[in-house]
Amino acid sequence: VEDTDGEVASSLPAADLRAGYLAQHDPVLTLTPSELLDDVAATGGDAERAQGALAEVLGAEGAERIADVPIADLSGGQRKAVLIGEAIGSSRGVLLLDEPDAHLSADAAARLAGVLARSDDAILAVAHTPHFGQAWDVPELRVERPEEDR
Repeated sequence: VEDTDGEVASSLPAADLRAGYLAQHDPVLTLTPSELLDDVAATGGDAERAQGALAEVLGAEGAERIADVPIADLSGGQRKAVLIGEAIGSSRGVLLLDEPDAHLSADAAARLAGVLARSDDAILAVAHTPHFGQAWDVPELRVERPEEDR
């Protein structure tokens, strides 16, 4: 990666920027998705935006079906979708995603790509699956181990 010159600009004042973050490994949460989205709203996030992302990734019926199930009891894909929704609802201008497509079905990952493609946030997503970034046509930086280290 080479150094570059330039400016970082945002349509939001710096004081209003807020990063939404999705960790690679899911935390063990006893909250339900409904309770987690209530927490998003209580901390100044956008619970409606979070719910919308969750419903788009899982489908409206899928999101409704898990609303009151402890997150720790959900499948890996369902947990990931809930935590993605939380990150999106918590963000204001910046979204950091580590392995966002992990545990998601191909269809759910494609729906997530659609959500991200329509987002106004600056997004940094780290994924090991090249098709994920290709699904939403974003600039890609590939980091590979040198041949002699393989």
